[in-house]
Amino acid sequence: MKTGLAVTLVVVLVLLLVVATAAPYRSESVFFAHNGVTLAGDVWLPESRDQAVPVVVIVHGDGAVVRASAGYYQPYIDALLAAGIGVLSWDKPGVGESEGDWLSQTMADRSGEVAAAVNYLRSRSDINDEAIGLMGFSQAGWVMPQALAQDPKLAFGVFISTAIDWREQGQYLTRQRLLSLGLNHQQLKRGLEYNQALDAQLAQGMSYADYQTYRQQHEPEFFHGSEMSPARFDFVVANIGADAREFLPHISQPVFALFGDSDRNVDVQQSISVYQTHIQSDFSHQVYKDVDHALFKNRFFADQPKDSVWFWLKMNVLGAEGLAPGVGEDIASWIKQQL
Repeated sequence: MKTGLAVTLVVVLVLLLVVATAAPYRSESVFFAHNGVTLAGDVWLPESRDQAVPVVVIVHGDGAVVRASAGYYQPYIDALLAAGIGVLSWDKPGVGESEGDWLSQTMADRSGEVAAAVNYLRSRSDINDEAIGLMGFSQAGWVMPQALAQDPKLAFGVFISTAIDWREQGQYLTRQRLLSLGLNHQQLKRGLEYNQALDAQLAQGMSYADYQTYRQQHEPEFFHGSEMSPARFDFVVANIGADAREFLPHISQPVFALFGDSDRNVDVQQSISVYQTHIQSDFSHQVYKDVDHALFKNRFFADQPKDSVWFWLKMNVLGAEGLAPGVGEDIASWIKQQL
């Protein structure tokens, strides 16, 4: 009986979600190629328009992300479309309808993928090719700086919860995780030293077998680290040297960076400080109170596992209400000012 009630509740919520998210715009399936594979996505455009429209290209964060990120992007898409701005997003390589394998990519590969998406948009007469910009999340902080620096025709960049240096970010993330375990000072120090030493080995290109041996011999019993799969290991080794500082000084476009004050993944103050120092173009930022790395409100999502069906339902039912207040509108307003 309880199972039947739960299923009924899920169905009702999904139906309500479908009705609630109906909006005055059209979506179109699109395909473009990069590095010999075909990538599949959607372009969303306002229904009423009398001229070529500006478009935001979404740059995903880490993981096997589909074009709308299981509904996470929807409040942002809605806010942009309401402001007359189109959106392009696609399934990561090897995810959804896209060919390839995202775990085989470097950040430079991902930047080239963004360039291919932008070139596709520029081939369309209904897109304003002088008003195409980027909006990226988390790991996109190592993708967008290169894409913007290499294509000065891009109009702007919106950085959401982005870090600077791969290894520094990993150390910060590890520190936050270890602090949440309630470790004493000596344990925390030992755990961070182990993580730093492992990163140094990874940066030198250790083999997967050596990685497994190193963990067995050196990982503290309280560390509770999870073993990377071989594919994830190769991905990390290929990208562990990523540092946004390499490209930030070469960005000529205006940049807007947004963060949550409860971010446990990214050192927010470090990111802001580095952006202020290294970005020579117009830079502004916003830090939202009581929201996390994904800009979800703590009162709804604090410490809730993000891989459960209930998290997905809550995220989609709450929509914009679950995110930092007015974040979608803030982004849309800033973009319109730049254009």
